[in-house]
Amino acid sequence: MHLHARRLPFALIAAACCLSAAGCTAGIATSRLLSANRALHDIELRGAAELAPYEHAMAEQHLDKAIEESANSQYKTSVELSKASLAWSQQAISTMEGGGRDLEELTTSGEDLDDLDNIPEPKPADKPKPDDDFGDFRDEDDSE
Repeated sequence: MHLHARRLPFALIAAACCLSAAGCTAGIATSRLLSANRALHDIELRGAAELAPYEHAMAEQHLDKAIEESANSQYKTSVELSKASLAWSQQAISTMEGGGRDLEELTTSGEDLDDLDNIPEPKPADKPKPDDDFGDFRDEDDSE
């Protein structure tokens, strides 16, 4: 299991604090990246790769793309991808709480996992409870 915590260096975290204080778009994007990264880290520690492999993979891929977009100064796209990653992490938690599923179940369910043009959106998840480990996640739209 590889954790994404090492992908976001200390300098990025420091930049997030400075930029968030200024309220700029890059700061908002960085803040969303950090929230999605924490959520992915949390589900990896809970065993999502084994119990919710589809949701885990989607959360991981959305976060990877969000990091890439942020590096290319595409902050609005990065924010949207970070939100999607967080939603997939929340869906992974729901799947794990429901007993999880395995890869055999996914491949026999009729879903074409190689069809990248028809990737389904995650089911809407409940808002995190105050005791969730997602920090200060806010669901409202960011104004830019």
